[in-house]
Amino acid sequence: AVVSTQSTGVDEIKVLLESGSIGIIVALDDDKVSGFLLHYGHYSTWVGPSTVIKHVYTVNQDKLIFTKLLEEVVKQCRAKGIQRLDMFTEDAWVKEMLVELNFVNLSETEDWDTYRLEVQ
Repeated sequence: AVVSTQSTGVDEIKVLLESGSIGIIVALDDDKVSGFLLHYGHYSTWVGPSTVIKHVYTVNQDKLIFTKLLEEVVKQCRAKGIQRLDMFTEDAWVKEMLVELNFVNLSETEDWDTYRLEVQ
């Protein structure tokens, strides 16, 4: 239940979902959420439209649910003609799953580094 839309940003999320700017795939088990995957569109100058997975959550780090969520986002990408799917993570179990699912670690193959600037 949502207690306050002001502090949670629920209104902003609804607008983004309705506009197609972000997407969410939800896994249910007996009508209870057992996982979700949050993604958004991105434009790559090399390949055109692409998708970025922002966050994946599964109850108890469930690998089957994780795989099913990724399979669904891949299916959606294929249906839209999107050829690239990126994900950034620091979670060891997620890294392991991504390798098992044939994701390429660009920090190893392309020597990519990620930088962040905290804007205040």
